[in-house]
Amino acid sequence: MEENPKEEKSIETSGGKRRFFIALALGVSLIILGVLIVFAAVRINRNPKNDDVAAGERTESEEKSTVYEKESTKSVGDKTSSPTKNTGTEAGEENSATTDDANMQTTVSENTAATDDKTTSGQIKEPAVTESAQTTQPSTEQKTESPNKPGTDEVKPSTGEQNTQATLPPETSGSQIPSGSVEEKARYYVSKMTTEEKVAGLFFVHPEVINGGLQADESTKAALSRYPVGGVIYFGNNIQSEAQLTSLLARTKEYSKYPLFLGVDEEGGRVARVAQAFDSVQNTGDAASLGASGDPASAYGAYGKIGAYLTKYGFNVDFAPVADIYNESNSMFEKRSFGKDAKLVSDYVYQAVKGLQDKGISACAKHFPGHGSTKGDSHNGMAVSMLTMDELLSRELLPFKSAMSAGVDFIMMGHISLPNVLPDNTPATLSYDIITGILRNKLGYNGIVITDAMRMSAVSTMYSSADAAVMAIKAGCDMVLMPVDFNEAYQGVLNAVYSGEISIERIDESLMRIYRVKCRNM
Repeated sequence: MEENPKEEKSIETSGGKRRFFIALALGVSLIILGVLIVFAAVRINRNPKNDDVAAGERTESEEKSTVYEKESTKSVGDKTSSPTKNTGTEAGEENSATTDDANMQTTVSENTAATDDKTTSGQIKEPAVTESAQTTQPSTEQKTESPNKPGTDEVKPSTGEQNTQATLPPETSGSQIPSGSVEEKARYYVSKMTTEEKVAGLFFVHPEVINGGLQADESTKAALSRYPVGGVIYFGNNIQSEAQLTSLLARTKEYSKYPLFLGVDEEGGRVARVAQAFDSVQNTGDAASLGASGDPASAYGAYGKIGAYLTKYGFNVDFAPVADIYNESNSMFEKRSFGKDAKLVSDYVYQAVKGLQDKGISACAKHFPGHGSTKGDSHNGMAVSMLTMDELLSRELLPFKSAMSAGVDFIMMGHISLPNVLPDNTPATLSYDIITGILRNKLGYNGIVITDAMRMSAVSTMYSSADAAVMAIKAGCDMVLMPVDFNEAYQGVLNAVYSGEISIERIDESLMRIYRVKCRNM
């Protein structure tokens, strides 16, 4: 039978359409499946990828922070001070009752005798707190709770190494000096001090102790940072030229953490460290020559000139005038005293104090209760005055009372034994009865009381540096001048504070007297 061509064409057309639609459906399905797979992959990978990025960012940030911390740590390295040299002092200068240059010497400390360290008593060295102070006495600045109390740590006493980086006072920290009264300023400085700094502030030393005999350098800065003493006294051997002296004083003052006394013996005549060093400075002559004129006003003019040139070089303390009344049996004061008459000497002392302090130089009347009638020289041994209390009050003390009425900033104690006043031969410098009983309570003096040089034989042959310093503070002195061994003396007073033998309130009392004077001219 023959096929129909139209039916065959229709069948072929119908089959082609089916194949087309089947292929189309399969292609669409594959496309959709591919889209779903891609979408699923994106969804699955999104969070891990973001987490990795965040982690990477944190790692980079942390690494940067660590680098910064490392760089910061590097910038806080300790500076090593340069080796120091103790220059000593020149011999043969006039025997001032303040200090005798011929007697200045540096002795090797017992604590370093068995080592290769050649540090002398004239240099600051590491303090060693006594065992009792280490184990039983906390720093007075800190309050401690029982070590057995849960959650608390035992507070150990400070030893001089701690707290040396305390907040600096205005002169070095750049902060502002508080406005207000001298009292408020003084209290501000005292409040900034650690216990160790407070004790150091009671000492008046020669410049070799702070490694600044002829110039002040980084070793001076390091010494004053560690032991901010209250004052430095200079001698002829510390003076070479006007420029050198000016630089020495300015840089020493700059390096001090706290306001600093810069002192000198400048009485006029043979006891004139600056006038004897420079031809350009007029020596105003000795006190005896001024006294011989019979005109007390001449003392105002002479000491005004002294005050002017001391101010020019940078000093702020003069250990003058001599307030001792001359007695022919004591030749040491033949030229240094204004005379033999108590009333005349008193008038001269008044004018001399005014002359210095009107020029901004703190005066120091010396040597209480009167060296003029003593037998013996306290530089070389015991000096004894046989005067009674009535004789002291009616004669020897009059020039000191005159100095007080003039507003004298310092009174220096003499190393004088008074067997008719005291029950033993204790020098007046170490006597509570003389300093607190008479000078403070009876005469009403509330300025700075300073010892005479503690290296003088009247003290140094009888007492250790530590014992002498502790006795002086307990007796009522505010400042200790030139102990034989500064380190021993400093540590002795510090240990006495730790043990409670000397209260921190007693130390603060002296510091307030000191800083009232220091802050007055700021």
